[in-house]
Amino acid sequence: AAGLANVTVFEGGAEELLEHYNHWDIGFGLHCCGSLTDLSQKMCVEVGATYVIVPCCYGQVSKNGCRSQCLFEHLDCNDFSTIASAADFSVAADDEDFPTSEQFQVAKKCMMIVDADRNSWAAEAAGYSTSLESLFPLSCSPKNNLIVGVLKKHQSDDSYKNL
Repeated sequence: AAGLANVTVFEGGAEELLEHYNHWDIGFGLHCCGSLTDLSQKMCVEVGATYVIVPCCYGQVSKNGCRSQCLFEHLDCNDFSTIASAADFSVAADDEDFPTSEQFQVAKKCMMIVDADRNSWAAEAAGYSTSLESLFPLSCSPKNNLIVGVLKKHQSDDSYKNL
């Protein structure tokens, strides 16, 4: 991949990945639709890899309910479904001012709740240290959250410090 000896690119279905590789250091996902974000994150957690994922299509995850115990204690499945549905926000291709709209502000808060649940799950399930960020400028995409998780045992490794 690009002449780099330590980089492997896999093209195929997410479920097929574990059939070919049982270890990787970092998993990247850009605009992973709905449950693909959850599956990508879960696969990274299973192999102890860092994950850097930009989620998309939040409404599709609503039927699954909360993943983390932390949020599950405060929201039932119907509440979570409402929040996930409200996180889906689309704009016209030429609307660069959408980040200032009230509708986007509501959707952004809902995206933050869904993604905080995802990161809380990784922390609870496997001791990940997590971060929830945004791509900049916010107008690059209405789905501009970035979830990051690093297994705590890797935090002393200098190669992960600039993630």
